[in-house]
Formats: sequence, C-alpha cells, structure tokens
Amino acid sequence: MKQLRTLIDDAFHALAQPVMALRATVELGLSEEPDKLEAQRVLGECLRLIDALTQEMAVAREIANVEDATTLTDCNGEALLCSCVEEMSAVAHEGGVAVFVDAKAATMKCDEMILRRALFVLLDGMLAAMPHGGEIRLQLEDEESDFLRLVARPPMPRGLRQNLCWKLMQAAGGQLMNCADGSMAMLFHRATDRSLPPIPLIHERVLTSH
Repeated sequence: MKQLRTLIDDAFHALAQPVMALRATVELGLSEEPDKLEAQRVLGECLRLIDALTQEMAVAREIANVEDATTLTDCNGEALLCSCVEEMSAVAHEGGVAVFVDAKAATMKCDEMILRRALFVLLDGMLAAMPHGGEIRLQLEDEESDFLRLVARPPMPRGLRQNLCWKLMQAAGGQLMNCADGSMAMLFHRATDRSLPPIPLIHERVLTSH
C-alpha cells in the first residue's frame, strides 16, 4: 500500500506540471486577439505539452505493470553494460556526452531482458539531463562478498523515470542501496557456480565520444 501511495504521489507531481503548462498556454491563446500565426504557435505548443503528458503517463503505467523476474540466470555483467552503452552511442555522440564503463568480467544473477530495459531507461534519462561535454560513468564494483554493485554516476534525475529504472532493476534481481555521494546503486548476487571469460577490451574504456 505504501509503494502504491508513493507511485500515485510521484505520478501526480510529474503530471501536474505539463497539465498546468497546457492550461496556461490555452488561456493565454484565448486572451489574445485572433491571429492565424499566433494560433498556430499556441496549438503547436499545446501539442508539445500533450506529447510530454502522454509520455509521463506511459512511464507511470509501466511502473505499475512491472513484474518481478521469474527466472534469474547467469549473465556476464561487463559484456551487458558494454552492449547497452553501445546501443545508446549515437544518442550520446549527438549530445556530446562521453560514457565510460568501468567493470571487471564478473558473472551476476539477473533477468537479462529486464535489466537491459532498466539500463536503457537509466542511460536515456541521464543523457537527456547531461550538458554537452558531460561524462557518464557506469561501474560494476566487486563487493568482495556474494554481491556485485552496479553504480551510475552522476545520479539519474529524480522523477517517474528514475522510479521506473529502480523498479525494473529490482525486478531484474537487484537490491537498492544508497551511496555516500547521494547517488543510488544496485546490488546483484554474484554467480559462483561458473565464470565467464572476459571480453577482449581494456579494463576501463570510453564507449562513446564527443
């Protein structure tokens, strides 16, 4: 019940801003003298706000429909991170953002499909908020225990997309934790029954460039 209430509060907060902006734009357009060019501008702005509202509603719906993984399998965490970053390389290049992956070859227990979706949401949100020339770093750290820690820096902007990202990662088998610098991280169980060979890349690499 508490999680549902938090979701409703977050969704209301995220949706209220585009709704208020849409209303203000319509009211301003109605208060002006009739003008074809101005009317087109107002309608264009309304369309943009409606699109933003629709996107936020879709995110809220996806959060509500996330289901826990039914089967966790062994996954090469380093290779997975590199693959997800490569898929977003064109977006990163367009925004002039460098994305670093710092990870050792390690086998983790997760639902790979759900985790890929979570990493897409994570990178998409971080890239959208990152200024030109910025840097993003994904790290898969060895906890010297039964866990591996996945950390993204800088922190993903707060909002529905952040909530969706964390819920997807939890559904993929992760456990949410706080970091000292205020960012968030996920712990994943290490797979100890077998190890995967490292992919032929250096330990730390830039997978996108300005």
